Amino acid sequence: MFRWLSVPRKDRVAHLRDGQFVRLYGPGSHLVWTLFGKHEFVTYDATTLPGVLAGDPLPADGPGWRSVTVKDGLRHLIALRGTRRVVLIPGRWHLWDLLEVTDEAVVNTRLEPTPLSDDDRLEPAESYREATASSVQAVVLLHDEVPVRTLASGRYRAFAGDPWDLHPVALTPRALDVAHQDLLTSDQVPVRVKPLVVVRVVDPLKFVATPDADSHAYSAVQLALREVLAARVLDALLAEREALTTDLAARAAAYLPDVGLAFDRVSVKDITLGADVKELLAKVLGARKEAEAQGIRRKEEVAHTRQLLNTARLLQSNPVLMRLRELEAYAEIASKVDKLTLVTGPDALAHLTLGEVTSDESPTV
Repeated sequence: MFRWLSVPRKDRVAHLRDGQFVRLYGPGSHLVWTLFGKHEFVTYDATTLPGVLAGDPLPADGPGWRSVTVKDGLRHLIALRGTRRVVLIPGRWHLWDLLEVTDEAVVNTRLEPTPLSDDDRLEPAESYREATASSVQAVVLLHDEVPVRTLASGRYRAFAGDPWDLHPVALTPRALDVAHQDLLTSDQVPVRVKPLVVVRVVDPLKFVATPDADSHAYSAVQLALREVLAARVLDALLAEREALTTDLAARAAAYLPDVGLAFDRVSVKDITLGADVKELLAKVLGARKEAEAQGIRRKEEVAHTRQLLNTARLLQSNPVLMRLRELEAYAEIASKVDKLTLVTGPDALAHLTLGEVTSDESPTV
């Protein structure tokens, strides 16, 4: 019995009889003898590089292909058509002639990673990790998840599943989110404080070696806030923002252990008071303003009284001035009335001179 076998250009078909490899068929049409035994046909995509499963019947080498076995602790790097570089992880791989492998290299992943050249690129990305050490990012080298040292500037690569690993660390300042703190001032007033905290990494190796470094900074700010508020009354807390920030930053830095972090900025962003406290403060402020107004009024009254006293003394010591003041008073009164009635004794009549009366009404003396 015969079977016609049609193989596309990108495929290769392995012929098996009773589980044993017979022949590999390339592109084209083939007449296959299938009379005796159990015949199977396994199709391979000659344009890809899948890992070979256990029990694969294809021999290590043959016309149109060869196999590569990558041992543990090694990586096999191949260049396809001179441009695309692929990393082969431990296992068995078929390299088909259709792939046009132009270069090969073996990397011992048990050796410490070294800086890479700019044109050293690999596929697929999930089979390794790359990190670049620069002025804004440090790279800590780990061996079996234990930090070893901080790498010099450059690009590095560590393969997945091997002892070496890379841990990038940003060196730029970053905000640390510290939740609102409900605390009491020294005069037992409850306030809610929202701190503003900015940290930066100063020792990447210690920072990576301390997984909870951020929590240490968080706790340091909490302790510093409690101390700062406990030492101040509410009025000082609201009025002395600059001194509060300076004190808070110094205390937080003192509480922060050596975990590779430093504070760039620690300050109080918001201070929130409860509704009852706000109402009480409004009453206190109103009473304070009223007292200030009364004080101003008393000062004005004292000044006015002192001025009257000085005037009285001056008039008492100078009769002419006193007489002039009287005449001014008379003139001011006369300017405000239309009719003037003068009541005096009979002795004063001889000294009065009446002006001309233009109306029929007689003057009243």
